[in-house]
Parts: sequence; structure tokens; C-alpha cells
Amino acid sequence: MMRASTTPTRPKEVAMLHARMEEQHIEPRCSPAEVDAPAVFIRDAVHVDDKIMEYIVRSGADPYAGRRRPPRSARAADAGRSPDRTSTCWL
Repeated sequence: MMRASTTPTRPKEVAMLHARMEEQHIEPRCSPAEVDAPAVFIRDAVHVDDKIMEYIVRSGADPYAGRRRPPRSARAADAGRSPDRTSTCWL
């Protein structure tokens, strides 16, 4: 025999989420400084040459400067970037 299940209403789902949040107690395992330590280490330990910095600036330069621009999504696709410039797509 199959059991019939019903989806809870949105108010019931919200109530369940609130109940779960009240049940949880999260104890800190490390300090904020310990969380930041790897980023600080990398910032201090890694050197990026000026040629790399120039390449990064050039690769983000607007290839349509002074010309009529196609829609933003088309420009991003041409350059291999997502339209919001948060990631690169390699095809």
C-alpha cells in the first residue's frame, strides 16, 4: 500500500525552519584571526610580477572603445567572460 504524502504549506515550512534554527547551537572552533590567517599568508607569500598585472588589466580592457557596442552578453561571450565578469568561460 502506498503512503500518501502532502507537501507542507509555506507557513508550515517557515515554522519548521524556525524550529530547527532554535534547536541548533554552534560553538566557535577558531577565532576570526585564524580564519583570516591563510589569506594573510598567501597575500604576503605570493609575488605577482608587474607583467602579470599588466596582462590582467589588458585582458579586461574594452575592445569596443570608441565604437558602437553590441549587447553586453555578446561582448562577454566574445571575450570568454560571463556577462557579470565574475568568472571566465574557457571553450
